[in-house]
Amino acid sequence: MKTLYIVFANQLFRDEELRIPYEYYKKNNLNVILASNSMNTAVGKLGMHIDPDILYTDIDESKADGIMLVGGPGTKFYFEDKKLWDILKKFHSNKKIVAAICISPVILAKSGLLKGKKATVWIDGKEELENNGATFVDSPVVVDGNIITANGPKAAREFAETVTKNL
Repeated sequence: MKTLYIVFANQLFRDEELRIPYEYYKKNNLNVILASNSMNTAVGKLGMHIDPDILYTDIDESKADGIMLVGGPGTKFYFEDKKLWDILKKFHSNKKIVAAICISPVILAKSGLLKGKKATVWIDGKEELENNGATFVDSPVVVDGNIITANGPKAAREFAETVTKNL
């Protein structure tokens, strides 16, 4: 059974970008571990409530096949988070799936993982991607090697399918 971490902000994550992939992964027999910046019940932008399994700082790359970042306004918490950058780099260097949806590809860009890569992002993040060496692609889902990006809530289902297929 494949294992995937889903990382999201404890407040103001984008509900559909967590709920739709999470349900899809569970339906497709993936072991999902929910990771956040607080162990308190998380509250999405649209009111979804969900309890994290672990703090994101406790993610162990050796125990999973991939990592996925959820978007939403709360995602800005992680933009400059060097601990998360290090975690993402471990997954990437070990050829494991690194996936991000909505505005969260900005985290990948700021960490240096998108340099020379094709990626998509919520339109507000396009400049950040380009300023950090990525080639912006105006598409719902973009795969470049082991990095998968998606541009927002409407792409959540296709994103989940693509992540699952690539695992």
